[in-house]
Order: sequence, then C-alpha cells, then structure tokens
Amino acid sequence: MSKKKPVVFLILKILAAFFLCVAITGIVFVIVGFGDFENEWKFILGGVLSSLGVFLTFTCGIIGFYPEIAKLSVKMTKHIQAANKEDMTEIASTNAEIQSDAIRTVASAAREGFEGTDGATKFCKHCGALIDGDSRFCKECGKEQ
Repeated sequence: MSKKKPVVFLILKILAAFFLCVAITGIVFVIVGFGDFENEWKFILGGVLSSLGVFLTFTCGIIGFYPEIAKLSVKMTKHIQAANKEDMTEIASTNAEIQSDAIRTVASAAREGFEGTDGATKFCKHCGALIDGDSRFCKECGKEQ
C-alpha cells in the first residue's frame, strides 16, 4: 500500500525548475547589461529577474521537496538515536532516579493528607490549602467547601 503524495508537491517542483530558469535568464541579462549604459534596462531587468527567480526557486523547491526532507529528517533522528542509545538510556535512568525522590515525597504527602487528618483538618477543594476540618470556607481562597 503506497501513499501518494499530493499533486501540489509536484507542481511546486516544476515551478522551482521554472523559476531557476528565470533566475538564470536574469543572471544572463545582468552580465550582458553590465557596463552597457545605453541599454541599462537589461541590467535592471536582469537584477529583478535573478533576485526574484532565486527567491522563488528556493521557496518552491523547499516546499516541493518537503516530503523527502521530512523522511530524511526521520532517518537522521533514528540514526542519531541508534548511535547514542547507551548514553540516552543512561540519561533517562538518571532522570528517573532524580525524580523518584520527588515522586515519593508527593505520594507520601498525599497519603498523609488523606489518611492522617482524622477530620481535624482537610484540604480546600479549590486551592489545596490545609484548612480546619469543620471550616465551611477556605481561609486562603475564600471559596465555599
């Protein structure tokens, strides 16, 4: 099952080739018109054509070849990951170690909050502040419980 690329990419590639021809024509006009003060229009027209042609060639070319560029990017990412798998695994393990203490602390605090209050205190439903168990309003945010 092959995925067909949208026609727009082919059109953009064709336009890029056309604009490359425009740029080359412009460069020829610049060369021919350079120093010819009687026909300076050749130099000016050449400058405009070459500038516009180069810009549009790169623009259409980059967009037209986007699917190929994206595939190449994925292949490069896979290659980099494969080449650095050991280091990346070590980094991920170190991050997990660093975060595990913080996760234990949060889990412990949550457990204590649910089990250890015995109704004397509770957490605000809205802001999470610790308030008296019989409070009808939060002393921090003022919202009703």
